[in-house]
Amino acid sequence: MMATYNGAKYLREQLDSIFSQRHIEVEVMISDDVSTDETIEICKEYINRNYPLKYAVNRTNFGSNQNFMRMLYGVDANAYDLYAFSDQDDVWLPEKLGKAWAEINSKELQLNREGTQHKSHPILYCSDLINVDESLQNRRRELRGLNLHTFLRATPVVRNYYSGCTMVMNGSMVRLLQQAPQTCFATYHDAWCHQVAFYCGHVIYDLESANILRRISGLNQLGEQLPGMDFKRASLRNIFLKTPAHECQLAATRLLSGYSNFMDSEDREMLRSLAEYRNTAHGKIEWALSSKYGSTSIMDTLLIRTKFLLGRL
Repeated sequence: MMATYNGAKYLREQLDSIFSQRHIEVEVMISDDVSTDETIEICKEYINRNYPLKYAVNRTNFGSNQNFMRMLYGVDANAYDLYAFSDQDDVWLPEKLGKAWAEINSKELQLNREGTQHKSHPILYCSDLINVDESLQNRRRELRGLNLHTFLRATPVVRNYYSGCTMVMNGSMVRLLQQAPQTCFATYHDAWCHQVAFYCGHVIYDLESANILRRISGLNQLGEQLPGMDFKRASLRNIFLKTPAHECQLAATRLLSGYSNFMDSEDREMLRSLAEYRNTAHGKIEWALSSKYGSTSIMDTLLIRTKFLLGRL
C-alpha cells in the first residue's frame, strides 16, 4: 500500500525494488493524493509492462495519514498473506518482505503452540531502517541503541519510534485495525497502528534487521529521528503552545473507544487514567511521576514529565 504525492522523481526506483523482493509474490496498490507531476504516467507505464500494480487518484488531497489508512480500511483482509505500507521514495532491500514473512510466521506458530486451538492472531512486524541521503549515500541506522524502556506499557502513546515504511502485518491485524476506522489521528498513522497492535495484538520488534534505505530528502513528513529530535519535539517552546494537541490523552481516548474489549484489564485501566489525567491536579502529578513510560534521553523524559504536569500532552 503506497501513498504517493508528486513522487515521480524516485518512484521507478522504489517500484523496482518492491517488485524485486525475493521469495515473495507482490502486488502494489497506489493511492495518489492528486499529484501534478508524472506519478500517474509512471503507474500506467508499469501496468502496460504487466506489473501487478493498481492505482487510484483521490478526489482531493487527504494528506499522508488518511491516504495510507483509507487504503488499509478498504482492502480485503482475506486476500493476501501480508500487508505492508510503502513510501514513494525509499528503496527496499531484496529481503525486506521475506524477513517479515519469516518472523510473522514464526510468531504465529509460537502463539498457536501456547494456545489451546489454532487461530489467527493479529501480528504487526516492524524493524529498524537505514537512513540515507538523496543519492542513497551516508548510511546510518535509525534505531541503533534503542533501549528497552520503549517497551514500557504507556510508551506507545507517549512516543512512537517505529516507522510505517517498516511495518508489515497479517490479515488478522488488518481486520483488527478495520474494527474502528479513524478519520484523524493523534499523531501519525503508523503510531496508531503500533498502538492498536501493542495493546490488542502482538508486535514483533526486529531491531536487528534494517532492509529499507529511507531517503531523507526534505520531503518526508517526519524524517529522520536524530538524537536531538526528541528534545526538539518536547522543547520548552512547544510546552506552552496556546492550542496543545493533547496527543497522549487523545490517543488513549480513541483506543478505549474503539478497542476496549480487545485489551486486558490492566492496560484498559491505565489508558482510562491517561484519558482522564487532565481533569485533576492529582492526575497530572501522577502521570508526571509515572514509571510507565520512557524516552531516549533523560532530558526528553524530563520535558515529557513537565508537559504532563502542565496538562499539555
